[in-house]
Amino acid sequence: MSNFGLYVAMTGLFAQKKCIDVTAHNIANASTPGYTRQRAELSTKDPWPVPGLNMPREAGQLGTGVQVKTIERIRDQFLDQQIRQQTLLEGEWEERNNALSQVETIFMELSDNGLNSVMDKFWDDWNQLSKFPDSSPVRTTVVESSVTLADTIRHTYSQLKTLQNDLNEQVRIKVDQTNSILNQIADLNKQIQTVSVSGLSPNDLLDRRDILLDQLNSTVAAEVHIQGDQTVNVMIGGMNVVDGFKATLLTTEADAQGIYQVGVDLGKGNNALVQWSDLGGEFQGLAEARDNDVEGYMEALDQLAVSLAREVNKLHMDGYGLDGETGITGIPFFVGSESASEPDIVSSASSIYINPYLTADPQRIAAAASPGEDGKPASGNGNNALLIYQLRDQKIEIENAAGEVVSTATINDFYKSMISKLGVDADQAENMVINQEALVTQLNNRKESISGVSLDEEMTNMIQYQNAYMAAAKLVNVIDEMTRVLINLGKE
Repeated sequence: MSNFGLYVAMTGLFAQKKCIDVTAHNIANASTPGYTRQRAELSTKDPWPVPGLNMPREAGQLGTGVQVKTIERIRDQFLDQQIRQQTLLEGEWEERNNALSQVETIFMELSDNGLNSVMDKFWDDWNQLSKFPDSSPVRTTVVESSVTLADTIRHTYSQLKTLQNDLNEQVRIKVDQTNSILNQIADLNKQIQTVSVSGLSPNDLLDRRDILLDQLNSTVAAEVHIQGDQTVNVMIGGMNVVDGFKATLLTTEADAQGIYQVGVDLGKGNNALVQWSDLGGEFQGLAEARDNDVEGYMEALDQLAVSLAREVNKLHMDGYGLDGETGITGIPFFVGSESASEPDIVSSASSIYINPYLTADPQRIAAAASPGEDGKPASGNGNNALLIYQLRDQKIEIENAAGEVVSTATINDFYKSMISKLGVDADQAENMVINQEALVTQLNNRKESISGVSLDEEMTNMIQYQNAYMAAAKLVNVIDEMTRVLINLGKE
């Protein structure tokens, strides 16, 4: 009798001690990022006697105590999936928002150095030249403002190109980071399976893997499939990138322009490219920003520069300068290179310059619309400069690189519409980030209420386990006293 009772009491001591150990682990990790609250699940041990032919005759089965069946994590897998889906969208819009914010900074439209202000100065100086065509200082001012305009256009384009290259490099960096995560998940799969097949609960290892899966799903759309041995298989773009202990890495493949595409390494030098929409997350955000947002504003700046140069050159080439030597037609104002010998046609915002022939001598600027006596320009004739100034309010056809008309507007209005679109795009991206952050925060708060450690709750549990432990210890003392009484009966 005494041995049976002591055994039951002993199971109570061991079980409550294990519960206190789990509580201590929870308290110690209350502030650990990614930690999931654990709980010891108690169950009764098999009763005695077991039914059979040789079972002793008893009034009924007796309980044999308590056991810790398992130590489980308190986690909602469906909530995890929701958080990862929304974090994926947040990652996409954060990348676009960051890129568009940088584009706004590049255009500097809130400062006096913005392209709109520089263009206004350019037009105003042509207006002044139309009034004072024989003034050397005014001609010098036209050259200076024109050089500033061309420099600003080129510099803006160069900064956009640098941003595009940075975004392209970020794609490669994200691939390296993603591959590191995939390798770590595969390594953890091996450790988790080793613990799991031995009948234990690899809770802390599962937490570490879930942190990696959360990080992965902010970067790329990853399908996670939990296996029976608690390992996970991960798929990207319909292809396995983690299969048990094996990780298949992502690759980057550059096109002729050096633009990276992302694929999955199939081995033997073969890659399967993945669509950006299938990648999602930060990858898709980087691609949208690089290939659509930044590229779109670079193309618009190209269209502005080419159209501006074309229209100004048309008028300037029909005009006349002040000196008799250049009082002829055919001199372009804007050129596509800094070379005075071969001034190419302006074909891009990256290569718009003032004709070196004019910067060398501003008297050669064709402000006059007609020659004076003997074919020489008439002093005070600024009609051609006036025509160039009037381009400011004249609608022209804006063409793309293929020669297709994309807009009919004034140069200034075309630029303002471009900046207006940038503002709309940037506001949309910022609002999407704010909305996604709020949604993810709300979901994480729900997750914290389920999986997070509440110190008040843990202290309550600790007192409960402590009382149960003390009761089991008291039971041991009672059985010990009863055994002593029984032993001493024969001595009296």
